[in-house]
Amino acid sequence: MFEQEQQIVDRLLAESAAFKKLHDKHQDLKKRIDKAQRGKAALVEESRLEDMKKQKLRLKDQMARMIADCKKEA
Repeated sequence: MFEQEQQIVDRLLAESAAFKKLHDKHQDLKKRIDKAQRGKAALVEESRLEDMKKQKLRLKDQMARMIADCKKEA
């Protein structure tokens, strides 16, 4: 991530409960997906894993829109 974007992310994490909630959910899914893919979690059905990946991507898209909005305001 670029330095400017990281500054915006840090600001949003501190100032926006909505962004923090999205970020936390994204991080949780990322960890769960990584564990499932490495076989360190209980077996996860392939369809469930794909659903988790799609949800993680949707969260990332929502955060990206919020970051873009902050850039426009600056």
